[in-house]
Amino acid sequence: MLRLGANDPDFNLRNETAFLIREKARKNHTFATSIETHGEYDVVMETSSNLTSSCEEVKVVMDTASYTVVKATYKGGHSVMLCLSNTDADKEKGHRLTVEGTMYAWNGRCGVFMK
Repeated sequence: MLRLGANDPDFNLRNETAFLIREKARKNHTFATSIETHGEYDVVMETSSNLTSSCEEVKVVMDTASYTVVKATYKGGHSVMLCLSNTDADKEKGHRLTVEGTMYAWNGRCGVFMK
């Protein structure tokens, strides 16, 4: 167990408990996560709605020296594909990538595609 923010001299990080994941014979790791709102609360009716996550899966589908692609799948069948260029952040630079049989093209550091 770790304590997030333990060595932050300006106390910019929240003091949270965290886990450290180790794998033998691996030097680099790519982690992906989804951050969602916690629903909403009606102060008049005193009820909460949409409290559970709509994200069913977050998966790193490609991770090379040049590109990282993350796919998030949500309830209802829609998904978001995040394509990142790991080597070139130039806003004018065009990128083309085929992932899971679909061609993705974008300019700049990243492209976000919804299905």
